Amino acid sequence: MVDRGWPWAERHPDPSEVLSPYTLERLDTIAESDRLSVDGGTVVERVSRTEGFRVDVRPADRETPPFVESTAVPNSYTVPTRPLLATGFEPTFGPVEPLFSVTDGAVELTDRDESTETPGLFLAGPDVVHNGVMFCFIYKFRARFPVVAAEIGNRLGVDTDALEVYREQNMFLDDLSCCETDMCDC
Repeated sequence: MVDRGWPWAERHPDPSEVLSPYTLERLDTIAESDRLSVDGGTVVERVSRTEGFRVDVRPADRETPPFVESTAVPNSYTVPTRPLLATGFEPTFGPVEPLFSVTDGAVELTDRDESTETPGLFLAGPDVVHNGVMFCFIYKFRARFPVVAAEIGNRLGVDTDALEVYREQNMFLDDLSCCETDMCDC
């Protein structure tokens, strides 16, 4: 596994910024085996078919952090199976993009995740940011769904008591005071 950074070695109080605890636990179970090798600070340049697959790489244009042991990155790897490309994604709103304001890369939303430009249009998912904290960690953005549902239900005059089960399960994140940039407890 190669990565431009070192996500398996980085720690941060906000799980949106690093690998999830579950993923780290799974990596740790095979870290000392011959089943996985990881190289950080590495960029894939090209993949070509040989008797397997050749993956040409180069060092990333970033400094190795002090908490990572620096190792030389080879120029290429040869692997027997087709490599997986998992580069993440850039969010896109498609045709509704003009209906949201964006400041410093963050979508401007009310405290109920409603567009500040278009009343009645809500955003749910990993692009939600409050108090400088990204809600991309799955538990955080899922815990915002009942908040949006409650707001819409209240506006429509619908009984939203059924949503209280989410609050009982700590999956109703309407108090954002726990979402601090230096320690997110949500």
